[in-house]
Amino acid sequence: MVIGRSFMVGVGVAAGIAATTCAPARAETQTFVVMANGEKVGHLDADVQPAAVSVDYGVVNNGRGAKAKEQIALNADGVPVHWTIEGTSLFGSAVHETFDWKAGAASWAGQADKGALKAPKALFYAAADASPWIQGQYARALLKAPGHTLPVLPSGSMRLDEVKKLTVGEGPHAVPVTLYELGGLELNPTMIALDDKGNLFALPGEGLVRAGYEGELKTLSRVGRDLALERAEAAQAKLA
Repeated sequence: MVIGRSFMVGVGVAAGIAATTCAPARAETQTFVVMANGEKVGHLDADVQPAAVSVDYGVVNNGRGAKAKEQIALNADGVPVHWTIEGTSLFGSAVHETFDWKAGAASWAGQADKGALKAPKALFYAAADASPWIQGQYARALLKAPGHTLPVLPSGSMRLDEVKKLTVGEGPHAVPVTLYELGGLELNPTMIALDDKGNLFALPGEGLVRAGYEGELKTLSRVGRDLALERAEAAQAKLA
């Protein structure tokens, strides 16, 4: 969700998108689980095609949780040009959110707001009630963007910063991953793990991880906690 949504976005912000190429190269099914306190509380299944993605996401934890069914059409650069989200929010409110880009114009509508503006190039839209799958798509594009920064609709920008490389799993199931911080969409950056092919592997802060690697969440989450501790100690040292 973008902080401080507004409808005034300059036409020139599209420039950073043109150079990105993050469309899926082949069809595949991506399967994730959501964990909380060592138990499975949700799922995310994505049918990923080169030009379209269908997502089924749902979480039930202590009687509440978000649900979303998404249909996403992607352009050649992997940027959504049509996107529908149907489901319920964390606290059970109905969700009906849409985004469209065509003929040099973008439009969106949802529970948070609605708006439209001219956009010669397709821009990434930061949906208010999307599943976590799109965050992997954001990260893939940001890796190829100048300064690892891109504008987003309705307003603002997002940025990706590398945190650490590591390998999770063992033997034939070992997967090299890179942890990043995805900033600009929430008050605090989101920790995101991509595999060596650039595909989403985990969102440790949300308990989301690729199916079959549930046991690796502790390792990935520890990196985030260590980073937060280092920053807190550095800030305290400056004040001393």
